[in-house]
Amino acid sequence: MQVSVETTNGLERKMTVVIEEERLSSVIDGRLQDMTKTVKVKGFRTGKVPLKIVKQQYAQQVRQEVVGDVLQSTLYEAIGQEKLNPAGQPKIDSIKSDPGQGMEYTALFEVDPEVK
Repeated sequence: MQVSVETTNGLERKMTVVIEEERLSSVIDGRLQDMTKTVKVKGFRTGKVPLKIVKQQYAQQVRQEVVGDVLQSTLYEAIGQEKLNPAGQPKIDSIKSDPGQGMEYTALFEVDPEVK
């Protein structure tokens, strides 16, 4: 995970986070593997659906769920890593998540002023 923070205007910060595809694909593969035990597909008994068929039908949906989960967890991980103290809820500005390319997002937020 790569994190870069920019000061945009006064107390406002723009944080860009880049997550490797390996992190996403391992979670996606795990969820798809778990789904093979419970998913119902016409022509197969429950629990006997091949992983290839599950990937064809559910990979896109599972990827979107994983992107949301990873975004939530890495946002606060990155804020803690950079030792920032946000004054409110961060606003996610843009999300880029193409299969095979990893994930990149930008968060905008204000930090508490430094008191001396």
